[in-house]
Amino acid sequence: MSGEFTLIDSILEKPLEEQIEKLQELSNDFFQNGQYFPALYFLYFLYLRAIQKNLPEIQLDCVKIIIGITLKLNYFSECQKFLDRGKKLAATDKNLDHTIYLLNRRAELKILTNFPDQAESILGKTDQLLSSWYNNNLKIDNLILKSNLNSIYGYGEKAVNFARHALEEINEKSHSSLTYKAYRALAFSYKINSDTKKALKYFNVAISNCDIAGNSYDLAQLYFETAVFKGNESLKSTSQLAVDTSRSPAFYLAKAQTLFLNYGSIKDLEKVSRNFKKFGRRDSDKYKNQEIEQYSNQISYLQSKIEKIIRNLLETAIADTQLFFPGKDKQKEGISLQQLKNLLDALADIHRKIIQTKWNSVKLVEKAKKLGVQKNRLTSMLEVNRQLTSINDPKKLLTVLNKQIIKVVKADGCGFYPLAEHLNISAKSKGTVNTNWKNLIESKWQNNFASTISGKHLSYLIVPVKSPHHLYGYVFVDKSFSHLVFSSTDIEIVKGICSQTATLLDNKLANDILYQESLKNKVIVESISDGIILIDKNHKISSINKNATEFLQSKADYLLGKNLLQLKQKWAAKLITGLNEKTPFLMKINNMEMMVSAKPVINREKQVINYLFSLSSLQNIKKTATSISTTEPKYTFASLRGKSPNSLQKIKLARNAATSSSDILITGESGTGKEVFAQAIHNASPNSKGPFVAINCAAIPGELLESELFGYEEGSFTGASKGGKPGKIELAEGGTLLLDEIGDMPLDMQAKILRVIQERQFRRIGGTLEYIFDARIIYTTNRNLDELVKINQFRKDLLYRLRVIQINLPPLRERREDIPILTNHFLRVFSDKTAKKNLKISKKVMQALKNYDWEGNVRELEHIVESLVNLLPPGNNLIERIPEPVKAGTKPAINNNIKAKPDTNNLTRQQLEKQLIIDVLKKTSGCITESAKILELSRGTVYNKIKKFNINHHEFK
Repeated sequence: MSGEFTLIDSILEKPLEEQIEKLQELSNDFFQNGQYFPALYFLYFLYLRAIQKNLPEIQLDCVKIIIGITLKLNYFSECQKFLDRGKKLAATDKNLDHTIYLLNRRAELKILTNFPDQAESILGKTDQLLSSWYNNNLKIDNLILKSNLNSIYGYGEKAVNFARHALEEINEKSHSSLTYKAYRALAFSYKINSDTKKALKYFNVAISNCDIAGNSYDLAQLYFETAVFKGNESLKSTSQLAVDTSRSPAFYLAKAQTLFLNYGSIKDLEKVSRNFKKFGRRDSDKYKNQEIEQYSNQISYLQSKIEKIIRNLLETAIADTQLFFPGKDKQKEGISLQQLKNLLDALADIHRKIIQTKWNSVKLVEKAKKLGVQKNRLTSMLEVNRQLTSINDPKKLLTVLNKQIIKVVKADGCGFYPLAEHLNISAKSKGTVNTNWKNLIESKWQNNFASTISGKHLSYLIVPVKSPHHLYGYVFVDKSFSHLVFSSTDIEIVKGICSQTATLLDNKLANDILYQESLKNKVIVESISDGIILIDKNHKISSINKNATEFLQSKADYLLGKNLLQLKQKWAAKLITGLNEKTPFLMKINNMEMMVSAKPVINREKQVINYLFSLSSLQNIKKTATSISTTEPKYTFASLRGKSPNSLQKIKLARNAATSSSDILITGESGTGKEVFAQAIHNASPNSKGPFVAINCAAIPGELLESELFGYEEGSFTGASKGGKPGKIELAEGGTLLLDEIGDMPLDMQAKILRVIQERQFRRIGGTLEYIFDARIIYTTNRNLDELVKINQFRKDLLYRLRVIQINLPPLRERREDIPILTNHFLRVFSDKTAKKNLKISKKVMQALKNYDWEGNVRELEHIVESLVNLLPPGNNLIERIPEPVKAGTKPAINNNIKAKPDTNNLTRQQLEKQLIIDVLKKTSGCITESAKILELSRGTVYNKIKKFNINHHEFK
């Protein structure tokens, strides 16, 4: 077979038509015989020639065969890309035969990748086309796929009917491969029906027909599938085949192994090896198993290398044709035909090496048989292999080496003389060895001796323990004391053991280096709070840290090596889609909102070799953002002052409410301490470790309130911050959200906040993602919500939703016994701030404070006490001056520049307050912020007063 590769030079010398004809002939012959790697080799030349000469029909023929090969080799991602290329070519060709064939292959891909529903839909389309465009081969192909699909679904009877229908349609003009494929489908359908005798019968019929058709790879696959089926059935005591001894599973495995050796890959040989271990029963089975392992060890490196080149070529063939041939744009350099030929020649050379390696392995086995390798010698060799490969310590490995060589070749003694300094061991011997053995070794290597002593009638051997990379030392094997000599078989065995030992030492030393590096990397990766997932170009997970496995609720052992395309998880499909995202994106994983970013890992040649996913919990991000943007609530229930029954009752009610998770409505006049109660409830609640986020619904204009509450996405409106901005609701996640002065919230916002309260979900402005909201809400208002409902300024359904738990705080005039307690508390607070110690209030002043109505409630009392402390002359610690507002029983203007009007004596208290606010607004030209500073009130309170007195502040601007 390897000689065929040399034909390419002679083919390229022929005229174009003859080139294409010969390339078609060779690629088709290799494909039909199941020799897929050489088939691909010639297909590439044919495909590229067709592109170069603009021959779409030949391009389509090549694509169809490549699709068939990639399906056989399980190259699913490459198959999908060629299916897409074939679809475009078929659309141009307008030949329904090609369209139906490609639909069948697309359905087969969906079946192999566990998407049966999609496969069923595709096969429905081919049915429609076949009803108006008859092609016997394509119809049979379609029926076989339907049988396989129903076997997957577990519909055994339907699977049998489709397979038998396919066989009825087969005639002398049908393609030979369809016959054994139909019998294989029939065998699987009877397997689903638990009719194991018929299943085995039709597996054997399929094998016979495939042997006649001449596809060696498919024949090997059928032998293997039959072996696994019969092996599994033989383990069941209730199976119809439990006592069947006609042909053991090992018989079929041996047949499969022989064919895979020449037509399969290392993966095929490995799966045969695994099943030999499971179903082998005789010594010959075990010998076959050892033979497979021997071949596998020798060809695994070459096989992986050829597969890598094949996949690279597949990717290259899918790319733009400018990659193959230089275009008009001279700045773009394509791959010339000669460069591609060189690449494919390298592929052919590797394939030759594989074939030669396999042939050498067969010759070695045959040679061992001819030399009369006894069963016990073979058993001893297997034991040596097991012993050496199970040892991790190089020192112990070399000690065992001496012992095993003595045992296998029946030597008197054996010694190892180290040369590699990094082994850090001294010369050692076991058994009876010539006392001069070290000198004998030194004399040999000083004479540039680098191989085993040759010649007849040898009584001792000197063999190097040498790999392509290192010379570790020499082994001295001695038989002189027993007057015996080494046979040629003994020499080969010792050479083999020493060569294997050198390879093991290479691996162990390399593993030590890799382990140390991986340990460093693991410590770094595991210390990252985010979840980290590394996948290769084929979407297989190559590395994952602990945080990522916790997010995904799966074990690392299960995920490592898995292909994201094969994982039946929504997050896996979303990660693949996210490879095209240039910015971080949101997704849900196991009901957790995650911020995910995907970054390519690029090598020195600027090629993408891996992708790195970083998964961050959105909840953690929110907590971090909240800790930066919010302050800690400072008030607790210990901060509340009062001994009146009314106060104690409200504090008790608030304490009880704090332990629940229900929302709370706190009502009361301005200054009664509604936010103080809200903070105390938060600090005593289960959410106390979460954030406390407050927003004043009256202080923020209606058009801005929505963005403040819900946040917004980037580009949702003019002036929106880059990257968007989270709202107060989002920042309160896991804690408490205070909606202060909710009675002043605009009606349109009331409808939106009602949905948040009911559903606990919201969207950012301009966004589509639904955020789950998990926080307690506390509402406060100084307005009569029932009256607002009557005048259609507050939604009735929202009011009912707010009144889960309601706490109505009494005004200070209804709990006058608390005034001395609060006064003394504020006195201590402000005396500490002003460094005035031991301050006291006279009885006359205290009585005046108790008699005052306190329309501003506790806040007004606090400001009055602050004023008394600040105006107290130095050196005086007794406050004897009654404040003017208290003396007059009204609250005057705070700014001395604003003078009361002459006729104010005849005005009521509310009229005076309204007039005061109007005067301040005139002075500040209607500026709410400046007016609030002059009046020493909050902006929200000023807004409330303006609404209360129906003042149009815009007219003063």
